[in-house]
Amino acid sequence: MLAALLACADIGAAFGSPFETLVSLPAVPPPHVRFPDGFDEQGCALIARGTSPPRTVCPAVRKEQSSTAAGWARYLGYEGPPAAAEAGTRGVVILPDSITVASRGWWRAAGLVRNDTDAIAREVRVTVELATSGGRPLGSATVLVPVRNVRPGEPAPFEVRTLLPVQSVRHVTWSASVARGGGTTTPSRMAEIEVGRIAPASSRDPVRGDAAEPEAMRIGWGILRNWGPLPISGVSVVGMWLDERGHAIRLVEGRVLASRRAGTRSATDLLPGGTRSFELLEREPSPAHGAGWRLALWQSTS
Repeated sequence: MLAALLACADIGAAFGSPFETLVSLPAVPPPHVRFPDGFDEQGCALIARGTSPPRTVCPAVRKEQSSTAAGWARYLGYEGPPAAAEAGTRGVVILPDSITVASRGWWRAAGLVRNDTDAIAREVRVTVELATSGGRPLGSATVLVPVRNVRPGEPAPFEVRTLLPVQSVRHVTWSASVARGGGTTTPSRMAEIEVGRIAPASSRDPVRGDAAEPEAMRIGWGILRNWGPLPISGVSVVGMWLDERGHAIRLVEGRVLASRRAGTRSATDLLPGGTRSFELLEREPSPAHGAGWRLALWQSTS
């Protein structure tokens, strides 16, 4: 059985500290701000009824009808398990309860890190050192977390792949390193992520690729909206399937579609108040997601 040696102080549970500070991610604006034509001055929803005057519903959303289920949260730039409300001084930590390791084939793993500081982590790298049951080193691998500017308290996904057989690996040592940014907020992570549809496995569309980009399956689509005061350059999307226990399963690629609007600064820029569509793709044959799985999504920059 695989024994994972979760290394150093970067991994483990926090027990509270006098050095912890309160942090929060920017929230998605409420519905009456996002859709002003659908609400009156008191914030009540206006339900269209053909040629009749609209029906007024107050409150607009009942607590039991909230679109954010327990254990899930929506922020600007991120949708998934709630971010930590406090950040300490341990750096970027690997969340051991999120890690999933392949049971056969080449050794590979997926998981989440969390920024446990009060400053932005500009770039995060995850390293694994693999060894036999006797402690003989087999090799190591380092991957870049595909989300830039990870904010205080925010989780972020990673996936590690190797060419070592699963049966050879018996000890794994994890570590994370980080390049710091500045401050606790960034205008590059201010896009609302609105998922339009996640298709069932039976109706997913193949997307033809080329030699550099193999064929993929289109599994869904959505829209980004920039609520920040500045353009977001090189906007991108990445996802991670999480099972019902919160274990990371596999990464999902997001492909932001180029804008055809005249006057935009760049086909990859997202202007303040602007929107951009994106597709969700998987590039390798994978089993259909299980019951209770959810897709966490991050808006980043390339």
